[in-house]
Amino acid sequence: MVELRKIDSDNYEEVWKLRSLDNQKGYKDTVEEDFATAYLELLEGDHPPMFLAIYNGEEIVGYTLILYYELCEDNAHCEEFEILRKDFGDKAIYEFGSFMIDAKHQGKGLGRQAMEKILEYIHSSPQGEADSIFLICKTENKTAEKLFTSYGFADVGKQVFGGEKIMRAGLGLAPTQPKDALTHNCKH
Repeated sequence: MVELRKIDSDNYEEVWKLRSLDNQKGYKDTVEEDFATAYLELLEGDHPPMFLAIYNGEEIVGYTLILYYELCEDNAHCEEFEILRKDFGDKAIYEFGSFMIDAKHQGKGLGRQAMEKILEYIHSSPQGEADSIFLICKTENKTAEKLFTSYGFADVGKQVFGGEKIMRAGLGLAPTQPKDALTHNCKH
């Protein structure tokens, strides 16, 4: 049975050893880059990163990095945030920042099981209500795009970082408001 657990001092070394298939390199950040991102978000972000190991029974088979942001003029420097705020009226979002199943555990249905657990976790509003979940997907990563699309993510029609597509899924957790009602308190 797949479940999510926090990455901590008891399991981080096993997570550090996880690797993608050779043909997936370049589709996502490395484990080391994801640890660095989590660390920087912990130091500089408004909300702590949700860096979670994916377990199948007692074995670590992957991990995910989820981030929560409140969108306002102060963080409009991020192109993807600006698109979500202006084009969709999102005021708070979860970023599905990273998702990885270790090479030796792929092809067993664990990615789908993990995806369901991750979305269930995000729907529980662990750091606050949000309008959507977004992720950035390499255009050539058709396998990941197919998985994300099957869970309700859609290409927003704009690209960032030299051709990576933004995909978004609405959560329906926050009260519905018109797009032009973009007043929101942000802590900065």
